[in-house]
Amino acid sequence: MQKNQTKEKIKNSLLSLIESNHFEKITVTEVSQKAHISRSNLYNYYKNKDQIIDDIVEDHVAYFRKIYQNRYNYYDISDFLNELSDLLIHKSSNLKIILNLPSRFSDKFKNEIKSIVKKTYIHNKYKHPTIKSVPTDYEIQFMYLLTFNYILYTINNPKKNLEIIESINKIQKLFIK
Repeated sequence: MQKNQTKEKIKNSLLSLIESNHFEKITVTEVSQKAHISRSNLYNYYKNKDQIIDDIVEDHVAYFRKIYQNRYNYYDISDFLNELSDLLIHKSSNLKIILNLPSRFSDKFKNEIKSIVKKTYIHNKYKHPTIKSVPTDYEIQFMYLLTFNYILYTINNPKKNLEIIESINKIQKLFIK
């Protein structure tokens, strides 16, 4: 239990430092001081600050993956979008940080989200017939862009927008029969 608590302190300390400093200028010493642990103790958990960020990104991808697995369980996806909105609103400040990090991190997050959308879409394509004339690659790219735009919009306007939720629901109904 203590190991997880220490890792959370380290991650939260780095996120806190990034709010007021450029990532590249933050040192491991600053992170350890902010976490109230020794620098050598921090190295027991992470090799460097990049590895801390990788862990933070993976945490946020895991939250998204957990919610997204239910994406195609319903023809009406309002419940899914409400749950996703709750997550995005709750994690909006961390997600803004992740998306504003150097591209080696922000791109990793975006690619992981795209991979989740693709895997989920392909897995469910045969459960829910789609418009046959639209190529699968196009549908996947469209769903990813729709998803990512929803993520960006919600983290920049952290409140549920029921009109957007209803619009996305209608768009899905155009693709899925």
